[in-house]
This record gives sequence, structure tokens and C-alpha cells, in this order.
Amino acid sequence: MMTEEMMKDDKRQAPEAAADGKSQYVSTQPIVRPSARAAARLFSEIVRRNAGEPGKGEALTENEVLSLSVLLEALERARDEGSVCLGVKRYIALAEGLKKAIAAHAADSDESADADANANANASDVQPVTFDALASALMRTRLAANYRGRIETLESAPIIIDRSGAQVHVYSERSFYDEYRLACRILALAFPDVEKGTKKGEGKTAAEKASLPKDPAQRALALASSERLLVVSGGPGTGKTTIVTSVLAKLLAAQPDARIALAAPTGKAAGRMQQAVHGTARRVASDPAVAARLEALTASTIHRLLMTPQDDGSRPGKDSPLDADILVVDESSMIDMGLAIRLFDAIDLTRTRVVLLGDRHQLAAVGPGSVFADLSDTEGRLKGHIAELTVSHRFAADKAIGELSACVNAGQVETVFEKLKALDAIAASQKPEERDNSDNIVRWHREQTIASEGLTREAHVWLSRMMQSIIAAIKAHRVVLETSTDEAARLKAAQALARTMRAFGVLAAQRRGPMSVEAVNRAADARLTQEGFIGARWRQIIVRSNDPVLELYNGDVGVVVSGAPAQTGEPVSDEVFFLDSGRFVKAGLLPTSDAAFAITIHQSQGSEYHHVAVLMPTEADSPLATRELLYTAMTRVSDVRLPEGKGGTEYGTLDVFADDKVIERAVATPVTREGGLGERLAEDFKR
Repeated sequence: MMTEEMMKDDKRQAPEAAADGKSQYVSTQPIVRPSARAAARLFSEIVRRNAGEPGKGEALTENEVLSLSVLLEALERARDEGSVCLGVKRYIALAEGLKKAIAAHAADSDESADADANANANASDVQPVTFDALASALMRTRLAANYRGRIETLESAPIIIDRSGAQVHVYSERSFYDEYRLACRILALAFPDVEKGTKKGEGKTAAEKASLPKDPAQRALALASSERLLVVSGGPGTGKTTIVTSVLAKLLAAQPDARIALAAPTGKAAGRMQQAVHGTARRVASDPAVAARLEALTASTIHRLLMTPQDDGSRPGKDSPLDADILVVDESSMIDMGLAIRLFDAIDLTRTRVVLLGDRHQLAAVGPGSVFADLSDTEGRLKGHIAELTVSHRFAADKAIGELSACVNAGQVETVFEKLKALDAIAASQKPEERDNSDNIVRWHREQTIASEGLTREAHVWLSRMMQSIIAAIKAHRVVLETSTDEAARLKAAQALARTMRAFGVLAAQRRGPMSVEAVNRAADARLTQEGFIGARWRQIIVRSNDPVLELYNGDVGVVVSGAPAQTGEPVSDEVFFLDSGRFVKAGLLPTSDAAFAITIHQSQGSEYHHVAVLMPTEADSPLATRELLYTAMTRVSDVRLPEGKGGTEYGTLDVFADDKVIERAVATPVTREGGLGERLAEDFKR
């Protein structure tokens, strides 16, 4: 396997991106064209540029050019859907539909009548070549190169065909080398002693692995002390941030002057981690000095961490490693391939300990790659670096939400149906005043006929109950917020109002359309307007852009309230109160924001609510209906542990709005992202 030093000097590295950020080999235009002639024109320049010396390279046939167009289209679609590479099966499926696509597009072509006639005539003759034939043609013209597990023999080509694993995958050259470089960096961090007798970077011996504690928390502490890479994987409420506070306390006790960096993909996630570390510092750290260090830590987004100049004026990167002895990254499942490469390029492999926190069963990053899922594979190369948490403290595993989410995660379609029906029947038989609160209430709303405003009748009923609670809270606290100059009283009132709003989570799969974020927000706003609350005041909002000066970040949620009355009688300007930070911010200074009575399920990752409504897509064939989406939404429910002597636990509620077909598709359809990072990590490695 190629070493990092070899890669640094190797002239066959992936080409630099063009000015628009795309590989120079991949067209940004739609690939499947209305005629064979159009497709040939589209790729003629690529073929001429990469087929040897000008005028001397072998030309692709018309059918081969068309097949190449399908291959590149499939590769672009795969990247748009989150994959790093393309499985051959995807190409075959598209190639089979090529003739139909050509015939369909020919009629709508903007070309001349002669061109239309030629396209229609050629459509019946077009026979896309098999993948093996296309691969041979691309190898012949030096448009492709085969990778068989030995990087030193890989030739430069715009297309890399990976034949090293059980499945054949196709990469753009840049994507392949990016993935390869990331694997090299991770392995170098995980196995720094590979040259000191450990075979192939396998890490600990069997005896050492067997001696590790079985308890996940103790295992994490042991691994943090001995390894430079620690992966803490666990579902919602399993105590990942509490454990990482204990890890930091132990490392600080051994190295009091250690420089610590806390980061997360979003400002919201960074803020939650910072609060969690501060809130548990005194409890887990016996040394007051260590606790004080932990309470002084600040977290930032990964982007901000990598863009902020260091003490020497340089930004963290390959040539200027991050000045940190310990790096903790929360919500690592949200990190895509591109961000992971930037992050690991900036890590000092000889100095920095890295702790990654995440849930491999939740939604993956928006961009290409499933980095955390590959790193947290308990059967993979890094299994000796993983502490997996399984006990949730957010909801009891033996209660409705715990059991239901476990079945969803396992893909047990029939069991999910049975549990949803049974739980819904129990909920229907109980009147609110009769509830004994011994378990989660789960309701399944199967009717998906839209009544008005883009919502079903049952969704309107649920939303009405939510808005009644919110309006009651507004009326209870508005007098203090609008008239009082007592800062403590205003803070208490704003906290109470925000907590009421944050108890409800309306989580929609779609941003627009029926049963969407926009539909809920419109209906909620209309309800407030009916009560006489005009304008932005008393609306819940979500920040859409980062503002480091105001310390507000994409995903922060606040409520618009009245500002404190001025002594001079000047008009009162609205403020936005953010519960997580306990701050009031002038509404006029706020970055871009949207209404947030409902948010997308993607945006809800890392959040928790006492009452959750899940609005799944209304179309059974929606690509959004996936196992990870449903699991993520369901597991936002949080049970409330009441103070000692006040009754134990107040169990949260879950309302699922989806018909049978959508539930079936979601549970049966895990997100599949194609990539080779796991395979790269398993390859023979030499530092």
C-alpha cells in the first residue's frame, strides 16, 4: 500500500479541481442527450484530450460514447445521492434504459429537422455496450485505469475502476484519491506503532483486546489513555457527551496543560456539546482545577476551527497542523467525505488524540460519504478503537419508543406494523385524564388525505393541541416580557415560554409540499394571527446562517419576544431569546432565519422533545422514506426524569403521520451509500 510520503511525491495524484469545484473530467451538464450525435459532441473534447497524443489516440465508437455518457451520468447521480463511487449495477440499470431515453428525448430536441431525423433513425440502432466492453474501451483510450489493491501500479486516468473488492466500483480520479488519502491519514493516526512489530497495523494483540473493560464507559476511558483515535458510537441519549467529559477529565489529570479543541459539524451541535461538558464537569472531575478547565472550554463548528488563524497566524491544514493535544468531534455522522479530508489533513498525527462521537444508525451527512459508519464498524479494521454505547437514558429500552425504534433500526417491517397498531389501539382507548403515564403514548395516523393548508385533518388536530399550549404560555408570560424592566424576571419568563415551545417537535421529511415544514409553519402562524398576535413576535424561529460575532449558528432555535421597555418611552424593538445560551439578541441583528414551529428531520438530529410529531412523505415511492429518517425522527422523543420524590418519569409521546406503504418502504429501505473507505481501511498498510 502506498505510504503518505509516496503519495505526497507521486505525480499520479488526482487532478486539481476546476474553478467551479468540479473535476475537470466531469461535465456539469446533463449527460443523457437527445441524440447520439449530441452525446458524441459532448464527449469529443474529453476523448481527444485523454486518448494519447492529439490525433493518434484510438477513438471510441458511437455506442461506446453513449455508454460513457450513461456511466458519467450515473456517477454524478450517485454523488448527488451521497455515494463516493458508482456500483456497476447502477450503470447496467441505466444502460438498459438508454434506448428509451434517446427515443423520448429525440422528439423534444432543439436541433434541426435533419438532426431529429438522424436521432430517430439512430435510436433503434443504439445498443449500449456491456460494462466489461466499455471498461476495455476506456482502458484502450486511456480514459480509465484499473485499481487492484496496489496504488503504486495505478496509472493516471480520469476514471478509476476499483476491482480490489467483491464488487466493482467506478470512481472519478479525484474521488478515489481523496478517499485513499483519508484512509491513509486515519490508519496512520490509529496505528502509530506499525513499524515496531505490529503486523499490518492491526493494533492491540488478542490478549490486550481481551483485557479491555466490557463496560462501554470504562472501555472508552481505557482506549482514550492508550490510543490516539477513539470512536464512541451510540444511539440517542446513551451518554456520549458525559463519557467524553470523563475522558477529558482523565486526560487532563495526566496532562494538565493539554490544549483541547471541541468541534461539531454545526453550530447547534457545538453549542450542545459545550453545554454538556460544562454541565457535567463538576460531577465527573474530582480535581477542582480540572473541572475549572472543562468549564472554560468552548466549542466551535469544524469549519470555524479550520478557518480560524492559529497563534502563528496560519490556518490549520496539511502544512500547519492544528495546535491541539486533544480533539473531540461530536455528531460525527454528519461529516461528509470532503469535510473529513480537510479535518484529518489538519491533524498532527504524532501529537493529537482524536475522539469522534456519533450514531452510525442516524442520517448520514448531506454530502457524499458515510465516514462515521465506516469508522464505527465493529467488525472492521478499527474495532479495537471503538466504544459502543447501547443503553439509552433518553427513553427506556423496555418502553414503547425504545422497543419500536429498535425494531425500525433492525428493519423488522411486520413487527413495526404490529407494534404501531397495538400502541395506537392503547392510545385510542385512553382518555387524557385517564393516562397513568407508565409508558410512552404512540399514535399512528394512517389517513393521509389532505384536508386544508397542506395538512391532513388529524395533523390539524395535533397542531391545534400544540398551539393551545403555546398560546397559553404566551398569554401567561407576555405581560412580564412586554412591561417589566427586571432582567431576572424577563429571563425567567422567556425561559418558561421557550421551554413550552421546545417541548413540542414537529419533524417533517419534506421542506415543501403537503405535510411539510412550510405547511405546518403556515398553519401555526395562522393560528397565532387568529389570536391577535400579528407580526414576528411570539414566533419560534431557526437561524439559517452563521454569525460568529453574535455567536449564532445555523440550526440555533429561538423565540421572538418583546424587548424591555425603554425608560425614555422610545419604541420597543423585538428581541429573540435563545434557550440554549440563555441570551436575548436584538431581532434586527439576527442572521437569516425561518419560522420553526416545524423543522426537517435532518435538522432535528441531536435535538430532543417531549412530544414529537413525525410527518413522513405522502408518496409511497418518495426517496425520503428511509429507515434512517424514520429512526432519527422517532428517537427525538425524550422522557422527563422528575425530581426525586415527585413521581419518577414522565414519558414522552410520539405521533406518526404516514400510511402503511410509506412505513413499509421506510423500514425496509436503509440508506445505501456506495464507497470504498471501509475497504481502503482494510488494505495492507505501511506507514
